[in-house]
Amino acid sequence: MAIKTGAIISIVVSLLLMGILLPIGLNDILGFTSANSTIQTLVSTVVPVIAVITLILALLPKTGRS
Repeated sequence: MAIKTGAIISIVVSLLLMGILLPIGLNDILGFTSANSTIQTLVSTVVPVIAVITLILALLPKTGRS
């Protein structure tokens, strides 16, 4: 099964965009401050972890039974 050129280009572009935008977004999220400690904890710890896990799952190959 050969990988098509369009798929390789789209993977490279998506990795480039993630490499640029992910650190900027995580830096802004970690710099968030709130008077409510619960919201502060959720935004500064839970949201970045969920975002990284989501990106990893999006990049994993999809396998299924045929």
